[in-house]
Amino acid sequence: MVVFSKFANDEDYIRSEAAFGGDEVTEEKLRNIKDAVKLVFGQTDGFLEFNLELSHKIHREIHKGKPDAGVLHDPAKHGLFTSQGSRAAGLSVSDVEEKLKELFELCGSRINQTETLSRDDKFYIAAYFIHRYLKLHPYKNGNGRVARLMTCQLLIQLGAISHSLRFDKPENSRERYIDGLQKTGVTGPESVDELAVLKNIIKEAARTDDRQPSSSSRRCGEAFSVMPTVPQIIACA
Repeated sequence: MVVFSKFANDEDYIRSEAAFGGDEVTEEKLRNIKDAVKLVFGQTDGFLEFNLELSHKIHREIHKGKPDAGVLHDPAKHGLFTSQGSRAAGLSVSDVEEKLKELFELCGSRINQTETLSRDDKFYIAAYFIHRYLKLHPYKNGNGRVARLMTCQLLIQLGAISHSLRFDKPENSRERYIDGLQKTGVTGPESVDELAVLKNIIKEAARTDDRQPSSSSRRCGEAFSVMPTVPQIIACA
């Protein structure tokens, strides 16, 4: 039996996620994030299916009551993103949906192959997931929170961690993140902040687990600088 309820009731984790990036912490935001965390980690009898619908469900909890909750953002219908350059250039909403489904299928397929993966491999897969997910930028707002919860869920299902992770924000992370998204496709994927997030995942894992991944940060840095196709990335994990 898989018991996640201890994560769902981790008030420190919920508050740290609400405050990530320097956001104002309101009671409504805390409630919504707590509901999202319960959705992801409240299971007591098995894992949630790792797919795009889970992403939509998490987003609906975080943005409860908003008309665009759980809806892929289409600039033609819903207006521009909060920040210009948020989504990789040239992608229509149908392209985004197709690529997200491919991403979930590829990364999720490794969940059933955990015995053949090293712990470094598992972090490598999770890092690739969060990097690609944030570049596809499914929603107008809230992509980071959904991505972090999905990444924790993926790492747990891969057997890489047994606890919820705190995502410490790098100094000036919001400014760097927005600036990186604006430059995506121009200066290359190394300009965005996902690798910094990955390093914080590894740092947090090292603080709470002796099985620290030894080379994931280096390998992901190499992978991001070359960016082969998704199948090649997963195949070499």
